[in-house]
Amino acid sequence: HRPGQPCTVCHSGSGPGSPVWSIAGTVYDAPGSSTPAVGATVRILDSAGKSIELTTNGVGNFYVEQAQFAPVFPLTGVSVEAPGREQKFMSSLVNGTGGCAECHVGSGSVGKMPAVYLGARK
Repeated sequence: HRPGQPCTVCHSGSGPGSPVWSIAGTVYDAPGSSTPAVGATVRILDSAGKSIELTTNGVGNFYVEQAQFAPVFPLTGVSVEAPGREQKFMSSLVNGTGGCAECHVGSGSVGKMPAVYLGARK
């Protein structure tokens, strides 16, 4: 539901969404595309060395409940993969929240990074 929106604004414990998610976002098929990357694997590594793999749903969304994975920020690695395709994101540390769309929006702009997408086919 609501692909591309900042999920953790509502699903944070202070918003109306339930359950509380520690990390959530949307993956698109290609840069600038609105086609969702369905069934992609999102790998996340936190600064304590804990990791999780999430799978995108029918609109490209991925999320994990705080009770299942409570990462220690900053996150140190994020990658997205589908058969024959991979995109490594975040060469810098991920501080703040686990709401990807709070920084990753559309094609990007001043102060915003482009939306999360799969890389080119290998």
